[in-house]
Amino acid sequence: MISSTRFIRTHLANSHKKRAFLLNYIPDRESKNKYIDFHYTPQDSYRLYLPPTITDIEFIYSCDGLVCLSNDRECNVIYLWNPSTKQFKMLPAPNKNLSGLHVFLGLGFDSISNDYKLLRIGFQYPRGVEAELYSLKANSWKEIQVPKTLLYTFPSKFVHVKPGILYLESGDKILAFDLHKEVFRLYTFPSIALSNVLDFEGHVTMAIKSRDGSARSLFVLNDVCGKESWTKLFDLDVKIERVYHYLGTREFIVRFVGERGLYFYDYKTRETKKCDLQRSQRAMWAPIKYTESLVFVNGFEQQGH
Repeated sequence: MISSTRFIRTHLANSHKKRAFLLNYIPDRESKNKYIDFHYTPQDSYRLYLPPTITDIEFIYSCDGLVCLSNDRECNVIYLWNPSTKQFKMLPAPNKNLSGLHVFLGLGFDSISNDYKLLRIGFQYPRGVEAELYSLKANSWKEIQVPKTLLYTFPSKFVHVKPGILYLESGDKILAFDLHKEVFRLYTFPSIALSNVLDFEGHVTMAIKSRDGSARSLFVLNDVCGKESWTKLFDLDVKIERVYHYLGTREFIVRFVGERGLYFYDYKTRETKKCDLQRSQRAMWAPIKYTESLVFVNGFEQQGH
């Protein structure tokens, strides 16, 4: 049954309706076996060990239950891992040499081609931006043409919100990449961002602070026939300094002004609960959102116990 594509997609759709997990990686240089902590509630967490071939992590990202890992900063060695099924795959080596660039990975599902695709993109001034795209169906990489007007000012992480499109907060703009058309687009956003791009109930949103600092609100991006606009959905607690994820069931992961730790925040009741997890100073190791799935890709190997 698990090999049925329809069953896998149905299971994934149901998982997206549930509250997501937080994946938290803290490097343990003394331990030979690397692991990731899964947090579901402040009291409910467990630990999963990585496949033994993955000896270190410099980059971590997740989409549809697939966790994308790399053990070097240029993301030359890349793995896909499904913690739910304990299956993993090492991808073929990328074609482009992105040494010296700030490299990011974004994984998403191209529903038109029925294919998971991985964007590997590097930024560095004045060298510019270079990118390539991996197709799981073809099991190969191809170069992607990047517009010369594309600018990069601040490191972030891709978010896969709408089917087939990756979003990356980039300075005062949002960079979007269409996995099927293989084209980039830039959006502007209002005022001061308190978050990267957030997936709020399947909508592209951002937490925004008013210019006078008196309000924090969640705004949704509207794109109708190529015309963009932003609409306020609701206000957030004015003491929120940063919003990291929307987990579903009304809960965000946030940091408050003057606080070092993270909190679960219910945007309707405004109740908070301390999120007791270790935090790394590295942005690439920040806790990420994870949804359980049975998604399988060609070439997966079974992880040993």
